[in-house]
Amino acid sequence: MSSHKAITLEEVTRQLQAGGSMPAELREIFSEEAEDHLRTIYDGLNRVREKNDDMAALADVRRAAHTLKGAAGAVGMEAVTRLSHRMEDLLDCLAERKQGPTAEQLNLFLSTTDQIQDLTNGQIDAAAAAPQLVEIYASCASQLEAMGVNSSPVADQQASPRKAAARPAAATIKASTAGMAADASTARKNNQYLRVPLHRLHELVGLIGEMVVNRSGMAQKLGDLESRIDEVHAALDRLRIASRDLEKRHNTNSIRAIGSLNGGSRSVRACGPMHAGKADTTTTTSTVQKLDSL
Repeated sequence: MSSHKAITLEEVTRQLQAGGSMPAELREIFSEEAEDHLRTIYDGLNRVREKNDDMAALADVRRAAHTLKGAAGAVGMEAVTRLSHRMEDLLDCLAERKQGPTAEQLNLFLSTTDQIQDLTNGQIDAAAAAPQLVEIYASCASQLEAMGVNSSPVADQQASPRKAAARPAAATIKASTAGMAADASTARKNNQYLRVPLHRLHELVGLIGEMVVNRSGMAQKLGDLESRIDEVHAALDRLRIASRDLEKRHNTNSIRAIGSLNGGSRSVRACGPMHAGKADTTTTTSTVQKLDSL
């Protein structure tokens, strides 16, 4: 048998503490995504419980665990990443042997998924959960060793046989862009996977955090701008009302001035039909009264 480096309680505690500073909005987004993957895992495990050799169900579980592992790594939730990785390794071995899990392995999958669900929901006590995770890691290592796989619970660099076969291919993907695309296509067809250094994932988490913060700031600025636009519309409405009122007053004063001039002319003239002057005065007065009533 291969020797395994047992994971320590301190290492598990560190994993549980990783990702604790994740922004609340980012945690909510990750929890929603994780919920979908966990639902797929639980559904697949229930199908396997009913029919042990349901390889399609095992494949669904494995895909969901693999996707969940990547999502957790991107946001810095190391414990979820490691647990999903251990489950994926064991599922890979079963898929290669085209055999269903034993009752012990099925219970191990279920308990691992339960722990992952508690971690993604944030409903977990690190001090109480750490010993349980140590036990799960040890059980996974024992199962992998019994199947002839040399894998350590703490070293994600130790891969299952299928992933170990991917290393030579991944090492050669350094030529041109076309060559990289061709190798990547071949890797997908052969179910090979590319491992990413942990510091790269931390950089990605930092960038995502900055994006979330910038998004919140931009949303606040847009809200302020919308409120200012509403204020501008209200000011424009008041300006239109004042403009109409000013125009009305101007017209009224103009007509009054014209009426005054007409009245002065009639008092100076010694001749001319009196009824015509009266008619002009009556017309001017009537117009002014109508404008004043507006």
